[in-house]
This record gives sequence, structure tokens and C-alpha cells, in this order.
Amino acid sequence: FANYGGLAARFRIAASLEELAVQPATLSAQGLVALDTATPLVQPRGAGEALQLVVDVTLDGASFSEAAVTFTLYTAVVTGGTPAGGPLGGAAVLVLEGEGFVDLGEGSATCLFRRVGAGGDALFTAARVLGATAVACDAPEGAEAGAYTVELSLNGGYDVEPVLFDDVSFQLYDPAALQAHALQPPGGPVAGG
Repeated sequence: FANYGGLAARFRIAASLEELAVQPATLSAQGLVALDTATPLVQPRGAGEALQLVVDVTLDGASFSEAAVTFTLYTAVVTGGTPAGGPLGGAAVLVLEGEGFVDLGEGSATCLFRRVGAGGDALFTAARVLGATAVACDAPEGAEAGAYTVELSLNGGYDVEPVLFDDVSFQLYDPAALQAHALQPPGGPVAGG
């Protein structure tokens, strides 16, 4: 790309091609291969609603590219998660529940585990959008036992704290620390109970 006096990105609603906004753009740090711009401010839609946009660019402020890419605006809400904990070692899966989850492609859904009270680094893990109401987050490998808050990003970690997302609590424990010392009663009938 080169700046011919009018770098901009045009956002149109995909279903109707109605123009939503033209936003100024700048050459990115990547130079001639990418532009940086902001998405237009859109009135919030109800939770669970997504809006598919078509984005094309102009270098001179007048002639827009014929090739366009799509961008999805979404409104998602996290309402909870299960289970409340799992073992260390990355074997646990936390399922976040809510509405409005969208799958934006491979690697776009990620979960951010923050250790409560530790002030340490956040741990990003892979996530899978199971549908509009559920996302599965893999517990972080190499994490320490303890309490974590979990946040969700649907766009590859660019936005991890949207206003409508609530943190979910999750406890990682060391399965080696679990020990059974006795059973009461020590036996029972074959029929169970």
C-alpha cells in the first residue's frame, strides 16, 4: 500500500452493502502490506446478535478496492462456567456458558487464565467455540495450583475484557495431593447403594 492522500477503510453491512462508515487508516508497522483502522461505533445489538461487515480500502479517498474482506461485530455474554476446577497439567477443560459466541476461525477463540492474588503473567490457552452458547477452554499447561479468573477472547486475544464478559473462577489442583486414607463403611453389597 501507499498513501495517495486518503487512506481509509469502508465498512458496509454484508447483507445489504449499505455503507456504515468510512474510517481513516494509517500504514501499519508492517509497512506496505497492511493498514490500521478502527471499527465504526455501532449501536449495541442484543446479546447473541452478530453483524457481518464487508471492509474494503482506498488509498486516495475516492476509489475503493473491489476485493473486500469480512469483519464480524458481535455481542457476547459469559454467564458462567463448569466445572469449578480441574487437575494441573492441562488435562482439564472449562466450558464457558453464555450467549452470542461466534467462531471467527482457527485460533480466534482463546481463554486467559489469571492467577488470583499472584500478580503474575496471564496464561493464554486454546479454546473451541462449541456453539452460540458454549466455549471450551483448555486449562493451561505448566500452571501452578491455585485460584484463577478466566476471561474469554473470541478474536485471537485482541479483546479479552469486553464490557459484557464476566470473569469466571476456576481452581487448579494437584491430583498427586489427593489421597484416600479410609472408606466408611469398608464394604457393601454388590447391588450398590
